[in-house]
Amino acid sequence: MTATEGSAAAAASSGSNNAAAISVRGLRMSYGTYEAVRGIGSGIEPGEILAFPGPNGAGKTTTTEILEGFRKRTAGDVTVLSAGPGRVGSG
Repeated sequence: MTATEGSAAAAASSGSNNAAAISVRGLRMSYGTYEAVRGIGSGIEPGEILAFPGPNGAGKTTTTEILEGFRKRTAGDVTVLSAGPGRVGSG
């Protein structure tokens, strides 16, 4: 089974309506004048595997924390499992 077939099988078995598991558009995060994340955009389908390779300071941890809802983003749209991730200080 290929990765694409695996994704299709996972989506079919979960009853998915083809919604991305993770959707990111124009994600930005700044700390003062330092822009840690600059306009990331991606769509991850159910069953796909995501990796964040890169050097120190590339924004990997910041991006992950935004997707988890632990960090507030400066700009952009993020959806995880058809809902927006939580915001710092909410709930």
